[in-house]
Amino acid sequence: MTSVLAPSLLDQGDAHSPEEDPAECTRPPTSMADELDNRPLAFSNGIGWIEERRRTDSLFRLLDHQEAAVRHASVTALVSLNPPDLTERARLMMHDPNPRVRESAAGIAGHLGYSDCSRRLLELCNDPSESVRCAAVEGLAGASEPQARHMLIHALRCDTPQAREAAARALGKADPATAIEPLIEALDDPEPWVRYHAARSLGNHAAPAAIERLALAVQSDPAKPVRAAAIEAVGQIGGDRAAHILAPLVRSDDAELARAALHALARLDHPDALPSIQWALHASDPEIRANAAQALADRGGPGVAEALEWMAATDTDPWAVLSTINALGTMKTPAAIAALISLSAEPAHREACVQALDVVGEEQIEEVAKGLLQHEGEVQRAAREALGRITHPKASALIADAAGRNDARPPAAEVDVVGRGA
Repeated sequence: MTSVLAPSLLDQGDAHSPEEDPAECTRPPTSMADELDNRPLAFSNGIGWIEERRRTDSLFRLLDHQEAAVRHASVTALVSLNPPDLTERARLMMHDPNPRVRESAAGIAGHLGYSDCSRRLLELCNDPSESVRCAAVEGLAGASEPQARHMLIHALRCDTPQAREAAARALGKADPATAIEPLIEALDDPEPWVRYHAARSLGNHAAPAAIERLALAVQSDPAKPVRAAAIEAVGQIGGDRAAHILAPLVRSDDAELARAALHALARLDHPDALPSIQWALHASDPEIRANAAQALADRGGPGVAEALEWMAATDTDPWAVLSTINALGTMKTPAAIAALISLSAEPAHREACVQALDVVGEEQIEEVAKGLLQHEGEVQRAAREALGRITHPKASALIADAAGRNDARPPAAEVDVVGRGA
């Protein structure tokens, strides 16, 4: 059997040429000028079609590349471009004798959800090549047919470790009624990466039925990535039980698990979550304090910006201070912007505050501009720099107005910022 990969442009040119209407062929142009005027457009369109065809054919040829990363990138690019013959060529490639081509074709079919390829995808789940089976299994993630769901469960329970990983990922997108039980079972898989993906998929489903088994994984799984994934999944499930599982982990001696617990607590709308985050703000480990600052910013709420401002002003660790200032920048609220403007009065904090204010967005320009009204020179300078980096006409106008109020002749640095922002 010959490979169907990447037929040449010449072989396929006739198949994609539009049928000519005899009436159109015999009708004379309105004038010679009209015909000449249309030639550049027709030529340009033809060149564009040829270039696009060459580009897609080059991508098709890369589907046989020996490096998996190149093949996967080519699949993603082809799915994004979605050339008109992609369906048919993928269908043909799924029967190619080359396993790398079959793997790529299964990936394309899975990305675009071709219903007419589902039977072949099911067949490829039993392919002799492990990489083909993995691609086919993941391609069935969104399938609704009972046979597809049974195939995913069979792969999760019976296939090789890599194929079981693929099945665990795919079941995270499948019908929860079918997926939850086998995913809970997979938390006992001997391979840690299967357990890891099973935990993540259970989190995607936010499955309350899984929380006790996830709690066991949090406490006792021998692989740290699995424990971290289980912590995240518990946070996604939420509720009283989740808060009680996660709160003690903030005090863990393992910084990675404590960090995962903080991020999970940040998403919990539960009264027991906030005290644990607040405790972490005063932990002896500066990395824990830094992560607690971001968790508190992610959680938001009244008084958060003020608490983070106090932490940034009083913490003695440079990394914790910088992380807290960055956390304030991610909040993008008036209170957080006011805190950053206030912190910029300290020369050591000014550049970090300017960078944090730079990401707050155009919708908060007026809040940033309030720093121009402050008396402290460092604060005014930070506000000018932050507004200048936003490069929006409104920001430039506010800088110019403030300069006119403060001094008929603004400093050279201020003039330069205005010029760049206009």
